[in-house]
Amino acid sequence: MTKTFLEILGLNVKLIRSTDLPIDQPKNEGIFQMMEALEANKIVFGAHGRDYVLLEEYRAKNLKFYFQDYQHPVYPQAYGEFLPYMSILDLIFNCGPNSLSILTSGNILKQNIPFE
Repeated sequence: MTKTFLEILGLNVKLIRSTDLPIDQPKNEGIFQMMEALEANKIVFGAHGRDYVLLEEYRAKNLKFYFQDYQHPVYPQAYGEFLPYMSILDLIFNCGPNSLSILTSGNILKQNIPFE
């Protein structure tokens, strides 16, 4: 289903499942293993990552981290007042080809993350 939504939104990205990576540790250590397997040095956490991410461990490994601070955009819905946090289907059915720009308008974007 994820692939279908990506296609509808016009996104051509490679999907990688964490279960396909050599990860055998929980929590932060598992994230470090995932980043190593993908040769990544930057990661974007959800806003609640601030509650559990051990930032000093990331700094010690010279890894860059960012936190998403998603501001839910308001978009036209067919019936009644706007209801946030509905399914991606709600956005697609209500906004069609404008869905991607609406979806990303309240989110940290790749171009906002400095790349060396």
